[in-house]
Amino acid sequence: MDIPISALLLEPTASFQSVREACHNAAAQGIGVVVPPSLLRAVPGEQDPSQQGPSKPGASEAGASQHDAPQHGHHGAELNARQRPQEAPTQPQVASVAGYPSGQHHGLIKASEARLAVQEGASTVAVVPEYANIAAFNSTGFITEIATVREAIPHPAQLAVFLDTTIFDAQHLQWAARQLTPIGIDAIVSGITDSTAEGVRHLSQHSAVPVIAVCGNEQAPAMVEAGAQGLWITHLLDI
Repeated sequence: MDIPISALLLEPTASFQSVREACHNAAAQGIGVVVPPSLLRAVPGEQDPSQQGPSKPGASEAGASQHDAPQHGHHGAELNARQRPQEAPTQPQVASVAGYPSGQHHGLIKASEARLAVQEGASTVAVVPEYANIAAFNSTGFITEIATVREAIPHPAQLAVFLDTTIFDAQHLQWAARQLTPIGIDAIVSGITDSTAEGVRHLSQHSAVPVIAVCGNEQAPAMVEAGAQGLWITHLLDI
């Protein structure tokens, strides 16, 4: 089974040094990194020679896998004629988060976090919504919050939304996925630190955009079988 590992999800407690090491390893393996906003400045610049390593064909976006997610030509760092074949881009694709991990921040704060993350180099931002709106089937509150973040980071920046499959049942997940369809998001992330295969299946069946599962390597095959089109791996050792 082809496991579409898209990115390594870094913890908010990660140190600057661990972020740099994770970026080096991710770039070498052709995957992205998901970095908390406060740590984006630890991501090595394009010219950092310490981040060079062997390239891996088929590197994917930090969001969903390339053949599933919307593509934007400026996102991939391509090898030029002066580079030797074994040289890789000096940094991986970078995604970040907003309202993470609780989702209880004010919507305007989430929008500001998302805008800053894009300014700091993230090509994708995943926002944690106010879960009370989903629990109460509050369409107005849910759509308004996500639309505010979308307005803050218009395309070509990519916007993903966390829908935690470890919290919500099938009815809530299906409802939330349908609500997101007209907003213009680019992906759904199925958990904060973990996902359930059943929840991923429900989201995949009712979402108009790719579903990214958050999991470890042991759970990856089940997530792909359930319909996940990308994976955010939660532990460096898993890759």
